[in-house]
Amino acid sequence: MSKKKQTDFVIMEYLMRLSDDLVDAQKEVNRLKKDKADSNAVSEMQTRLDKLEKRSEAIECGLHLICLPSDRIRRRMIF
Repeated sequence: MSKKKQTDFVIMEYLMRLSDDLVDAQKEVNRLKKDKADSNAVSEMQTRLDKLEKRSEAIECGLHLICLPSDRIRRRMIF
């Protein structure tokens, strides 16, 4: 397997795990709100969800850079 394919595979694996974590965190926030749980617990899970969403957005931006057609264009976008 080429280096690029290995890198792409690792990134996709990470994104799939991150996506699962986002779904799980959103379900937990919704469950806590539905059960009228302690506001601290809801706030803590909402904070975790927000952090996961920010991480997901950053990774998506990075993927756009990775998928650019040439290294020269990619370097221009980064710097």
